[in-house]
Amino acid sequence: MPNNGSQLSFENVKLIPEMTIDEIVKYLIEKIKILTEKEKVSAINKIKIDLHEISPFCNEPVDCVLWVENTNVVGNDYNPNKVAPPELESKCWAPSWRRMCKVLLRNDYWCKGLGQTQPKSEAYQRYKEMKKQGLI
Repeated sequence: MPNNGSQLSFENVKLIPEMTIDEIVKYLIEKIKILTEKEKVSAINKIKIDLHEISPFCNEPVDCVLWVENTNVVGNDYNPNKVAPPELESKCWAPSWRRMCKVLLRNDYWCKGLGQTQPKSEAYQRYKEMKKQGLI
């Protein structure tokens, strides 16, 4: 990458082996601060790609998330708040959030310990006792 004064270039940089990671990061931050916004994005993406190659999580899909301009982002029609009509849900022809949650909680080992009912207060327990005894 040629060094025209405004781009980040590493050709002429001699990192001293005794430099710590923190010192190297501070050096990079100082170099990136002087760039324009477009050059900053390009430099940060370059660093991310280079680090991704040696990352222990390089096979994970979110290991190398790159910056893009918002004009390059395209939305989709997915709406998580849109639900199936009640007649389809009642016949179990379409998934409902309630049924999906029930299945997850029934089948998920870690969620089995979660309580699904509101704990009864001591006052409610006393009310039940009094009702049993016919005082109410």
